[in-house]
Amino acid sequence: MAIINLQRFMVAYVRDITLRNQFTQNKEAYYAQFELTSSERELAEQIDYSILQVTAEKMLKDRIDRRESEFQEFFRILRLLDEYEEFVYEFAVQYPQGSLSRKSEAERLSAFAAAYIRKRSLPDILLELMEYSRLAADMTYSSKQSPRAAGPLILPRNQRLYLREPYAVRKFRYDLVRFLETVESRDDVEAFPAQDCLLFFQKSYRNALSCVILEVDDETLLNLLKEGLSFNTILLHAPNKETRANWADSIEYLFQEGILGLDDADDTLKGGENNEKSDRSYDIRPSG
Repeated sequence: MAIINLQRFMVAYVRDITLRNQFTQNKEAYYAQFELTSSERELAEQIDYSILQVTAEKMLKDRIDRRESEFQEFFRILRLLDEYEEFVYEFAVQYPQGSLSRKSEAERLSAFAAAYIRKRSLPDILLELMEYSRLAADMTYSSKQSPRAAGPLILPRNQRLYLREPYAVRKFRYDLVRFLETVESRDDVEAFPAQDCLLFFQKSYRNALSCVILEVDDETLLNLLKEGLSFNTILLHAPNKETRANWADSIEYLFQEGILGLDDADDTLKGGENNEKSDRSYDIRPSG
């Protein structure tokens, strides 16, 4: 006896939260929608739907847990605002089936979050926080590997330095580093002031499944690092001794942390070119 339509119905029941919520009051309508035969309807009446419900809830939890591990900062603030349950429910209703790829599922979540934030009139900073979390996740889970090797223990003064890829630089309208460090209530979120902040994101080569997030304090140094100059060449651009000393410390730090790397093919050891980043404050962000 073929039960293809019944199988389709059971799969849909597990995946679709709307179907589960409405099934008890609309059995006949769903039986008709899935074109269940009379024998399939008899079997459907014998199913223990509590077991399917447990399966469905576990699948949804696993799916959301994966997204929450990627967008951990965003979900943390959703919980703080008591919006987590509603957000997850509406996302599951709009997208009952998970995507096959992490990237497309993350894109779905980002687009849904933007619409949800506007619909619920939540603070605009959440839009920025979603972008922050998305970039951190993209770096964390990127399969791309930098062609630049980690350097020796001693920073070479005349060899070209490079920022190791993948990395991204974004300007935000809020100081999200301070925001995440200080907010503890809904009032804190709503009262947090706008303040431009430039952040650098990079895949971590020191910790598996993590990323580096640095706050850029000196954009001039960042731009020089992007040019692939050597340590000595960069310092020639410093306007004064104090800046030169600060730049030297920053470059040394970035090199020792593996954020800057060397080109294995670069045999120009006398006069160089390097990277793409600046700043001393940092956070090694676990993926979750």
